[in-house]
Amino acid sequence: MDFETLIAEKLDTSTTALSEYFYQHKQKLAEDLFNTLAPLVEMAKYQQIAGVKEPLACLHIAFLRSCIAAQTYEFRLALCSKDLWTDPIETAVYWDASFIFQYVEQDVSEVVGILKRQAPLSDFDVREMKYKYALDFLPTAQIIVEELMLEALSKVDLEGLKFDESLTVVHGGYMEGGTVI
Repeated sequence: MDFETLIAEKLDTSTTALSEYFYQHKQKLAEDLFNTLAPLVEMAKYQQIAGVKEPLACLHIAFLRSCIAAQTYEFRLALCSKDLWTDPIETAVYWDASFIFQYVEQDVSEVVGILKRQAPLSDFDVREMKYKYALDFLPTAQIIVEELMLEALSKVDLEGLKFDESLTVVHGGYMEGGTVI
């Protein structure tokens, strides 16, 4: 059997388990996100007061490919001006999303164990398998992150921030396009 066949069997089970975990721990997860987001907003306020941060247009939530190799499962949260990637000063923090990626690790580990009995696998192959599977997992993760983000944003004090027009929340890969929430 190949990776795709083996991992496809696990995807439904693990996304269901992730959804159940999310609903059981939603309040704590939202609080953790709020505790990450609040200092980011304060940082942007201070940067705007100092005159180094332009009016905000976007909160970008990004999955980082490097987190697979480093096994530091985080999403990058960045407040950006309308010129998203040419913003003169970075205003970003990293939010621990290991609760999502624990399922990726577990599933890929089990499948790699089966595949290694058939043929040797390099570390690079294993990382690529994890990344590919993580991408399959991201639609479920995105729904969860969107719900948590909307709840956390409703509690964050945005007063005093300058906005371009309104704040758009975008979820996607780092330095890639994304989905507007």
